[in-house]
Amino acid sequence: MRKRGNSFIEFANSTPSINVPVIVEKTAILKLGGIEKFADELARVRFAEDLSRLKAIEATRQKDTIEENKKLHTSLVNFLNSIIETREIADNKDSRFLLHICNAYPNMTFTITNGKVIKGFGHIVEETEFAIRDLFEFLANSKNIKRIKKCPDCGNFYNQSKLYERQKYCPICSKKNHTPKDVQAKRTQVSRNAAKKLKDKGRRKALYEKEYKRLIKERHSMKDAKEYAEITVIEQLGEIE
Repeated sequence: MRKRGNSFIEFANSTPSINVPVIVEKTAILKLGGIEKFADELARVRFAEDLSRLKAIEATRQKDTIEENKKLHTSLVNFLNSIIETREIADNKDSRFLLHICNAYPNMTFTITNGKVIKGFGHIVEETEFAIRDLFEFLANSKNIKRIKKCPDCGNFYNQSKLYERQKYCPICSKKNHTPKDVQAKRTQVSRNAAKKLKDKGRRKALYEKEYKRLIKERHSMKDAKEYAEITVIEQLGEIE
């Protein structure tokens, strides 16, 4: 079971990492029963003279690893774009390259040199290997092919939610308002007009009731009180628009 690393979506949406394991500063000692002490002593004697050479070798390897990581990122992005366009897994140079990396196990290598066990960092960054394996594990379920999407807002890849098949944007952009500005403006105006009418209706009702009660108190008939109250509302607040 894999312990750490980013998903293929996270790797595809990020800038290729230039952070690879640090240059070897000490050797790993061969520990196999009775020869452990011998290996430890031999490693200390040879370590000083070999350290400079090991650093040079690892510096070159790290440079190659960074370039390979960039190449993997480009191939992954191309591969995901082809899936989105065709909804099929194409057998092309990008897919074959990624598959080769996925099957090139083990990525971590060990060698024995002059009584020392040397740990190599492999041909790709460990987190990148994790992402590529994550990709093929995801695609092993054919139903997942249609779930790979590209957000039209930010341009990032994302996995469409199983619970929301009409999801059009990535989780972050889904929280934004994607309604066209002209439609937003129209809706805002309608809302404001409705609020204005509701407020005007309340003012008219309050004025009418106040005037009606005053006229009744002055012993006007209900009919006259109603008529005069309506006239007062129109005089003070105008006709209803």
